[in-house]
Amino acid sequence: ETQEVEPERLTEDVLPVVPSEQPERRPEIRLEDAQQIALLATFTEHTDTVHAVAFSPDGLLLASASADRSVRLWSMLDGQAFALLRGHNGAVRDVAFSPDGNTLVSSAADNLMRLWGIRGNRDIYELGGHTDWVLRVHFAPRGDLLASTSVDEMTVLWDAKTREVLGTLGGHGDWVTGVAFSPDSTMLATASYDGTIRFWNVARRRRLHIVFNCASMMEDIVFAPTGTQVAAAFQDGKIRLYSIPKQTEIAALTGHQHTVYRMAYNADGSLLASGGADGTVRVWDMQTHTCCAVLEGHEGPVWGVAFSPDGSLIASSSEDGTVRLWGLVG
Repeated sequence: ETQEVEPERLTEDVLPVVPSEQPERRPEIRLEDAQQIALLATFTEHTDTVHAVAFSPDGLLLASASADRSVRLWSMLDGQAFALLRGHNGAVRDVAFSPDGNTLVSSAADNLMRLWGIRGNRDIYELGGHTDWVLRVHFAPRGDLLASTSVDEMTVLWDAKTREVLGTLGGHGDWVTGVAFSPDSTMLATASYDGTIRFWNVARRRRLHIVFNCASMMEDIVFAPTGTQVAAAFQDGKIRLYSIPKQTEIAALTGHQHTVYRMAYNADGSLLASGGADGTVRVWDMQTHTCCAVLEGHEGPVWGVAFSPDGSLIASSSEDGTVRLWGLVG
């Protein structure tokens, strides 16, 4: 049952007005330049594991979710701390921006999600549709829906505007650790520790007759920008690519030594970034399915990874409590 509390008002001294100017244009990370990716900045304000990172759609802000029970926002204009969002009573596990950039959603081990007004309406809402840790949250690309997954083995679909539960999707037999909408928002993919990937018709809230039974427990799933493939991150250290129309495995990407926790495509799908328990961020060529760059520097497992919307930056977060920014110099 949905638990909704009275919204709290965020004041401007808690969350400053988001600037309208664009950050300095940086060179896009392309395949031929992948070997030149360098560490640009390290953010050290979190005091515990940073589980996830997400860029705002305009690239002005980076959000980070931490086991220190906070969400932090970082300005990409000057690389400085922008805001500290507190309110969760457990480790914050995931964070995502709405497609219009006006709302940030966070999920935590307090079994709750929080919707934070970033632009315009600064209200905060709590959503309580799960009975255990909320592991992942994802907005549909068209912006009207929100999906959340949990240790309670359920996926919940929400109306992003009214904050009402539209449907509860069962069927997995263990933690649901990954969730992703297709680029056209018509399909939802979920991945679980039960070793299966399931696909759902979003409009009908019904499971499609497409199931991948996999050899290892999964931590994440992402749609390729084409919408016809998904990439799944596994505890055996592999990333496996699957064709949805053909319902077959296309390739397995090998290189991480241990669990792969998170992945992100760049906008055109030519590159995939991944973070793993081996402490590395790896960048993969999606044409040849080979690793084209290994980014080292974190002193613990890498839990979060994200590409900036313009493809010029990769953000990573780690058990070492840091958030790092990577890109091309010059």
